[in-house]
Amino acid sequence: MKKVISIIITVILALWALLLIFDFIRAVNQNPPLIKLSEKTYQYQDGYAKEYVSLGYKYFEAQSNGTLKFGFAPLWKSIDSLR
Repeated sequence: MKKVISIIITVILALWALLLIFDFIRAVNQNPPLIKLSEKTYQYQDGYAKEYVSLGYKYFEAQSNGTLKFGFAPLWKSIDSLR
């Protein structure tokens, strides 16, 4: 029984790691993550910011004074660090 649970946990972690790598590649190409648990848009005087929350990480997109920035970070990272 322990072996079956160990195999299931290993498969789940491997699939999550593959999704993380896939979404990181998408972020490098300035695309949002494949799986989005939530999406927020913030409006500022000089632009906007979008935050996509996925499975354990966030993808940020911000435009400020005509400059477009992208970021990929863990859940605890704030969108303010990108601006």
